[in-house]
Amino acid sequence: MSDFVKRLNQLMNENKISQNKLSEITGITQSSISDWANGKYKPRQDKVYLLSEALKVSPAYLLGYSDNKNLDQKSTTNNTSKIDKLFNQLNDEGKGKAISYTQDLVDSGKYKKTIKEDTSDYITTIDDMRSYLMTIPMAAFDGKLNPAQMNDEEIISLYKLLKDNE
Repeated sequence: MSDFVKRLNQLMNENKISQNKLSEITGITQSSISDWANGKYKPRQDKVYLLSEALKVSPAYLLGYSDNKNLDQKSTTNNTSKIDKLFNQLNDEGKGKAISYTQDLVDSGKYKKTIKEDTSDYITTIDDMRSYLMTIPMAAFDGKLNPAQMNDEEIISLYKLLKDNE
């Protein structure tokens, strides 16, 4: 049983929230919550955020990446932290192989993140918007825009402009 399944069920018990009540609170179908609680499927990131807010814990805690229940903690930070911990346990040869293998995965294209047609279903954070914008060829903007160097307000404006004009 995954950490997510354990923690989802544990938090529902602790908060005395049934699957039906959690469905009402989050707007997620009861059947989806049941599938997740039974370990049949894993939820998308946007659903993890909804669940974590309803259960008053961080997404990282709910997914089992952290023991800190603090709501302000970001799951990406915790994924990076988990990877860092594992990577730092390797000797130099192991570190080299891990980097090489990771580069091979990225280069293959098979494991690279892809952007869905309708990103509004799952882009909810500035980091997600920035990542999405970095996948778009910026030639149309005369090369003057670099999402990696834009502030949060600029990212939101550009993202909204692109989504409104699709």
